[in-house]
Amino acid sequence: MTFNDATAKGTLHVTLTRGGHTVAVGQASVRQGIADLTMRQRRRVSRGGWRMTMVLSAPHTAPRTIVVTPTGPF
Repeated sequence: MTFNDATAKGTLHVTLTRGGHTVAVGQASVRQGIADLTMRQRRRVSRGGWRMTMVLSAPHTAPRTIVVTPTGPF
């Protein structure tokens, strides 16, 4: 995963949910705007809407949260 801001650094935590249930969780270290994300599956998932929540945190700065929800068919 890459960020537009090449100076981004810290820890990235990702949660993938569907129907209010956590499907997968992951984390990565971010250096120079690049993160190698590793995720673990928590439950099986079928078709349907999902939500990805990403939280980037670093020392001495407030955490930044991004929520991605698809709208419409792919």
